[in-house]
Amino acid sequence: MILLLVAAYALSAVASGDFEELIGLAGIHLVEGACLVIRVPGLPEGTVVTLVEPQARKILNARITEQLEGSCVSGSAIPGLVGTHDDSTYRLEILQGNPRDYDLFIATLIPQTELIVRDDYVRADLDRDGEKESFRACLSAEGLHLTIWSGLPFQGERRWHRYHYIGYDLDESAQNCTKADYESGTAVSSQTELQAYNPNLTIVSESDRSFGYDSTVLDREIGEKVAEYFYAEFGRDEFPLVYRMPGQPDVYLVSAVNDHRGLKDFGRRFFLVHGEGETFRTVYRGKGMSDSYILRPAFYTGNDKVLILAEVGTEYSWGLVAYELVGSTIEYLGPLNVAAWSGEDFVNPLARSKVTFGKEGYRVQFYSDLILDPGGINQWTLLKQKESISFVEARGRFVLDDDSVGNQVCFFLIDDARLETADRGDVLSDFAYFFDQLVPWLERQRIACSFQTDLPLSMIPAGYNEVTISGKELKQPLGVVLMLPDGSRKIIYGAHTGVDLASDMTMFFGLSQRAE
Repeated sequence: MILLLVAAYALSAVASGDFEELIGLAGIHLVEGACLVIRVPGLPEGTVVTLVEPQARKILNARITEQLEGSCVSGSAIPGLVGTHDDSTYRLEILQGNPRDYDLFIATLIPQTELIVRDDYVRADLDRDGEKESFRACLSAEGLHLTIWSGLPFQGERRWHRYHYIGYDLDESAQNCTKADYESGTAVSSQTELQAYNPNLTIVSESDRSFGYDSTVLDREIGEKVAEYFYAEFGRDEFPLVYRMPGQPDVYLVSAVNDHRGLKDFGRRFFLVHGEGETFRTVYRGKGMSDSYILRPAFYTGNDKVLILAEVGTEYSWGLVAYELVGSTIEYLGPLNVAAWSGEDFVNPLARSKVTFGKEGYRVQFYSDLILDPGGINQWTLLKQKESISFVEARGRFVLDDDSVGNQVCFFLIDDARLETADRGDVLSDFAYFFDQLVPWLERQRIACSFQTDLPLSMIPAGYNEVTISGKELKQPLGVVLMLPDGSRKIIYGAHTGVDLASDMTMFFGLSQRAE
């Protein structure tokens, strides 16, 4: 009966083309056991799950022994294995094979008999379209990207992606990811939807890196000339990405990792280059975007102006930076620190956005819920839209239009399980101290939050069971469970938690540590 129910569910997921209901992650810890996170609730005990380790091309069988509440394991037993807000978690028993400690697998409800190893990949026809999908894993700077592709990787469409944060920097020699392994939801890939909102939008894709220019807006000869000038001027640090400015046939925007100026000014940056026949000159050099892998522009034109919104980020989006073409140069307008929430990660918010050119300045409208300050100290704030969330440019900076926000909810992570092993008195004393600072900080930010946790009341610091912030009730302010505006509770996000609570609070909220 169990096999029939799971098979029926798998077939339903196949029919809908939703790999999220077929695929999850499984982690191995030889002391605490194996665990599964997957976007399928209520899988019965005894359900057989197939585990794939793409790099070693290893296939194992496992069986669900129980459904869990919250995170898979305590502490950092399987670092980074935390579900998203739609995931369910299960304890697994390995039926065959010899997994190693900390092994991470792509988990699927498809039977093991349907998987084969071919062309250096584990493959299976997951969606029953006659073409086998391929399982892939690669290493980036701080983690592991796991993906599933139609056909062979990079030749077909990427159908599924999860990122597993390892918790430490990897040596460059070990990194083997490409941008195609992790990029998602960008202005470039959402061209049709973007143009529906912005009929006058000029979209350019990233350059063919072998030539260093954008083939959609430049011909090869001009692109190579700009690249050659740039190499001569700044050196061959990395291929520049060259874009022609809309309406400016001899003006080029260059995105490049060149011309480092110390610890406060390094990384990918914009240059504006003017061309006069065979001669080029640089008229603008922007500030470096530090560790950002990308600086990807989208160009908006109107009222004889050109607005540039460029995404920055690594494996996830950090948000946007804005520039304006003024005369023969560009001016930096500042950051627009928001990202869309995919249910799995922070992604480029431009996919559903609109820019209007008003007399007082620019208005950028986002037709989705937004994470505020992704990667920063405010990143636990989710802005809920009414019809759209608007940011208005005023005196060279973008300001949130409060009236466009339907509600704001915050999620606040302290690893519940650590309280089981740490000195509770010290941990809760530290938390009480930082919470005294956290409440005023939230009020200054005008953030109305709701928190809730499954921790027993006995573990909550005295006096902090009932707190009101901006007229909203705050209950039991510990844990990872988010109280949504409709009253439902969901685990929405997992993040790094170190050994020291004080360091965590400082990292998450920018709060100063207590003097000893």
